[in-house]
Amino acid sequence: METSHIKEFLVLAKINHYGKASNELFISQSTLFTHIRLLENELGVTLFDRKGKKIELSENGKIFALHAKNIIDSINDFEQTIRDSVDEQNKTIKIGTQYQVIDLIQSFKNTHKDYKVQLLQNDNTLDSLINGKCDLAFVYDVDLPADKFESYHFFTDNVVAAVYDTHPLATRGTISLSELKNEEFITIEQHQPKEDMVITHCKEAGFFPKVSIVASKRREAALFVNAKHGISLFHREMIKAENLSNLVILDLKPPIECAIFICRNKNTELSNAAQLFLHFAIDFGNKNQS
Repeated sequence: METSHIKEFLVLAKINHYGKASNELFISQSTLFTHIRLLENELGVTLFDRKGKKIELSENGKIFALHAKNIIDSINDFEQTIRDSVDEQNKTIKIGTQYQVIDLIQSFKNTHKDYKVQLLQNDNTLDSLINGKCDLAFVYDVDLPADKFESYHFFTDNVVAAVYDTHPLATRGTISLSELKNEEFITIEQHQPKEDMVITHCKEAGFFPKVSIVASKRREAALFVNAKHGISLFHREMIKAENLSNLVILDLKPPIECAIFICRNKNTELSNAAQLFLHFAIDFGNKNQS
């Protein structure tokens, strides 16, 4: 049973005239007549009774009209649901990040309210990018294979030391990394084949850190520092966003910079929504860096 034939039946049932109904439907009278006959043959009943030159719904036609309207309403609802779903998928941007991008997301949503941003925050962002779980990824400076990834500079942040408020160094404001060689550090478990930045930067400063706790996430490491279980190193914007009451941020001398990049998978075509977000993010990073 053709949906279009049911819709034509409902128009004819409303007007009760083949000529006027065919004009409204932009089809010929013979085509409309044929389609109604097909419906009647499929249902095995007469849908219209003739009264001279006029027609009117038969008893079976009246019954079918009630069901026909429900059928068309259900189909229209279904089609609208599908359109809404496709529209939402087309306007969804999946972002993988190792970095704090709350301000960026808020700014994007303020100007693009119809778009949905789905955030995947973990240390396996590049794997997620390769596997198609995200459209774009924010990562720290890493050597990315040029055949797989295309990267764009987003922001340059500074590495800082985070200590608790009663720590002897808490009032210093600025310290050298070598002054922390006797401290107990909190590091973050790494899921990629690289060492935690605490270990990397301490080794560059000439010592290997004493690690007392290995946290599973950055947030967890920050909470351990806030609870006075040790100290750690973070990116300034990341630790500022935690806004913990007992935590004090100390600048490092000499400063240690870290570049943040937005990456995309070269082998995957970006959706229009992802392209829009990418250009917005690059512009946002440039404005906030200056």
